[in-house]
Amino acid sequence: MRAKRMTSPTATPADVPLPPELLNAVASGSSGSLVLVIGAGCSVECPTQLPLSRKWSEETHRRLLADGVLSEGDCESPHDLSCLAESVHARVAHLSLLPCS
Repeated sequence: MRAKRMTSPTATPADVPLPPELLNAVASGSSGSLVLVIGAGCSVECPTQLPLSRKWSEETHRRLLADGVLSEGDCESPHDLSCLAESVHARVAHLSLLPCS
């Protein structure tokens, strides 16, 4: 059984009926598993309406610069959350080697 794609950018869970086979499988309580494969932008729509990672990364980069954790140019791609994380790790990883006082 293939899931149907939501085509409406404003669809809510109530707007998208789930197939009876899926509901029965979940309700049966059997030892089976249910795997949901969803895209990275799934939380952009209602009800969460979370921004994409690019916005989070850019805001975090701005704050890290303001707090002096990073310096301008430390991160080649401030819009890329993975790149930002690697840049922070490169700057502060050595701090975990210091003894606690």
